[in-house]
Amino acid sequence: MIKDLFDLNNYDEDEKELKSLIFRKDEFHPAIYEIIRKSITPRYKSFIYHLKDRRIEKTSNKIENAFQKTMSKSRKRTFKTKRGVLKRIYRRNLIWNDNRKKDFENQQSF
Repeated sequence: MIKDLFDLNNYDEDEKELKSLIFRKDEFHPAIYEIIRKSITPRYKSFIYHLKDRRIEKTSNKIENAFQKTMSKSRKRTFKTKRGVLKRIYRRNLIWNDNRKKDFENQQSF
């Protein structure tokens, strides 16, 4: 259901669907709902902004999708557990924050 949000092709429709997820708390396992609330909701508009401005690519790296599809089976297997998924989200969040920090520092040097 969450993955399907990122496959929609209309910005307003995506935003509406996300808001509906927030109000459907009882339909999700508490851990999944926390992921929605803490990890997806705050950044959701930046995830789908490419739908509003067609000059923005869906991903920032064209090879990104190929890499995700060719990930080894042992690596993919870790995502089948609650702990593995949460660990991946935590690590991606750290990387995302680190990249934003570097971007900010680079802007300050100009």
